[in-house]
Amino acid sequence: MFSEFAAFAVALGAVAAPASDWRYVDADARGANISFIDKDSIRTNTAGNIEAAMFSVLAQDDDGTAAFRFIVEFQCATGKSRLLTGEMFDAALKSSGPADMGADWEGNDPGTQGETILKFACSKGASMADGTSLGAELPLAKGRSILAERAAKGS
Repeated sequence: MFSEFAAFAVALGAVAAPASDWRYVDADARGANISFIDKDSIRTNTAGNIEAAMFSVLAQDDDGTAAFRFIVEFQCATGKSRLLTGEMFDAALKSSGPADMGADWEGNDPGTQGETILKFACSKGASMADGTSLGAELPLAKGRSILAERAAKGS
């Protein structure tokens, strides 16, 4: 499961440090997951690329996994991203511990969740109309709530 989601999430982009300002960025069009970025984690690395911590909540647990936190690196000029580290969380937010991803650079197609996440990170959070902070806690409950509301509305 982790490798399947990681392959999908490479198109999305993540930085693991204690978060203090989680922001909603985008949800998967099928309602399978929702992604948040810690705005305070967004930084330029020594290679000149942007890195950020991303937390992705699954609509339904998959083999005991409820969410993932990634450190993602973005090449803003090329529209590419890659996962640097990742960790799985269960519904109680118990972490599997971070693991190196060593992912290849992947493109983010226009109009996708990946592109929205890339734009958010590359603009250092300025690309979102709703800049509401969700605070410092990992947004598992909030993510599940948003996904359930969308499913109930059929969107």
